[in-house]
Amino acid sequence: MLDVKSTDKGMLVPRMDSTARNAILNPAVGLLVYDSTTTTFWYYDELRWNEIRNGSQTVGIQDLVENYSAEDCLEEKASLNIMPSTNDIALDSNFAYIIGGGSLKVIDITNPSQLVESGSIATTSSARYIDVANNYAYIVDENQEAFNVIDVSDVNNLSIVGTLNFGTDPQDVVVSGNYAYVLEARFAIGVVDVSDPMDPTDISFFDGLNGGGGANGIALAGNYLYVVDGSSNDLRIVDISNPLSLSLTGSLTVGDFPTAVAASGDYAYVVDSDSDDLKVINVSNPASPMLIASLPIGDEPTSVAVAGNTVYVVDTNSDDIKAIDVSDPTTPSLKASLPIGTHPNLVVTDEFFAYVVDSDSDDLKSIGACNELLNVDGATGAIQSTPIKEITAIETLVDTDEDTKIQVEESEDEDIIRFDVAGEEK
Repeated sequence: MLDVKSTDKGMLVPRMDSTARNAILNPAVGLLVYDSTTTTFWYYDELRWNEIRNGSQTVGIQDLVENYSAEDCLEEKASLNIMPSTNDIALDSNFAYIIGGGSLKVIDITNPSQLVESGSIATTSSARYIDVANNYAYIVDENQEAFNVIDVSDVNNLSIVGTLNFGTDPQDVVVSGNYAYVLEARFAIGVVDVSDPMDPTDISFFDGLNGGGGANGIALAGNYLYVVDGSSNDLRIVDISNPLSLSLTGSLTVGDFPTAVAASGDYAYVVDSDSDDLKVINVSNPASPMLIASLPIGDEPTSVAVAGNTVYVVDTNSDDIKAIDVSDPTTPSLKASLPIGTHPNLVVTDEFFAYVVDSDSDDLKSIGACNELLNVDGATGAIQSTPIKEITAIETLVDTDEDTKIQVEESEDEDIIRFDVAGEEK
């Protein structure tokens, strides 16, 4: 048996990007590689590649329960009346920020089973789009043609700290680092330096989308913006690595009327309200995006979000939220669907929960998403699942001798058992 020890060196496993990893023919069970695209380790089991995040691997309920029905993985947890005419929603770790109806409302989502309004501030009725980062909300006003910065560090005392007269007919906004990217007049992108939130500065303007002038949705992943255009019916990819000089990298015709886009890793996900489907696009080479799969999903999908291996879509005609498994992006499959209202039109997710806005019932719903922690009843063997975010307290075990531990807890009133890799119980 090989035994390698060192105090100043490490073991280097094969390194490659996601495209190369997925191209490995008949990978051996247990094969371990480092993926430079996701900057994480991946190992192969008998069925699929599995990502190791932050040194640990989350095991899905479907991996352990042979007869588990994924159709049960969506569940409405709570509903809160918010406002009429909701336009947009953004999340951070503890709050949902909802813009529309002449105000910004902040909803506490720390307990997704009990949504609570925590603060609000008046806006104009044409303030339509929002993103949140670093204790600030960034809002664009379609009619006033303004870019506003709101300090949300104290949700009980929201205040506008910066304003910029901005562009023509701003349509959407996303923020990355010190820069906000604003979709203007459905054909261009303006860049705002927000390193000083009290003095947002317009630094560049990119009108090279070369679309049909019907851009109606943007998403950001890494150094690229993904823009869907309902007039030219395509997806356009913009390199933002230099905020002073954006450039069009690639484009792809994707359908009859693409309405929304989400992106993560090597893939972009587009919903189309004419062809009524979800399209999966491989963007590992941004200069040459490739359509690799599509899935019919409803009558009029309007909003899409992605977390891990699950894509969430809301449909204003079928009045439901759908969870779609994209663990194999070439064969997306419907994992679950849940009727949730009469006109759901916005969805966002924080991985553990999805949050849906319904423009008819004027409410925000929290939906238990398809990412769960397993609990095994020691007496009956029954398996129950709990969305990870609902766990309020987890004891942290200190690894004093710096080796790997295994932790088992049969029930709340029993002791935690710890083992090191040599099998010695602690």
